[in-house]
Amino acid sequence: MAASFLSSDRHLCRFLQACGNSWHGALYITCGECPRAISRRCRDLLCVFDANAQPIFIPVQDAELLWHTDIGKDDCLTVLSRPLFVELYKTWLFSHLQDPSACPLMGQYEIPEPMNAFLPVACTHPLPQEPKSPLFPNL
Repeated sequence: MAASFLSSDRHLCRFLQACGNSWHGALYITCGECPRAISRRCRDLLCVFDANAQPIFIPVQDAELLWHTDIGKDDCLTVLSRPLFVELYKTWLFSHLQDPSACPLMGQYEIPEPMNAFLPVACTHPLPQEPKSPLFPNL
């Protein structure tokens, strides 16, 4: 049986666009044993930020399927525990929390439609690009 993604294709495309197609600049968030995880495959998360500083999370399991490799904590920008990340970003997280009994990070990646078992070769509907900053046009 083929492994499937926990995140939707659209969400994976958002992550890839924000990270520049490399997980090395992502935060590695260790979740450990979480009683609120939606799946045993939801163990740790990668996080990047979009142009509006909104976090985009994907489970490490999804990243390993995307890049066909094991992703170690040391391969990422830094490692944060889930409680530390939640404490640092709690104002934003809790303002976007839909289920107070769920993990505050879990709800930030989309649950795919059934049969989401493959990665699209390219994002067929790319998200609009943010306008360049007049102060930092090369960023």
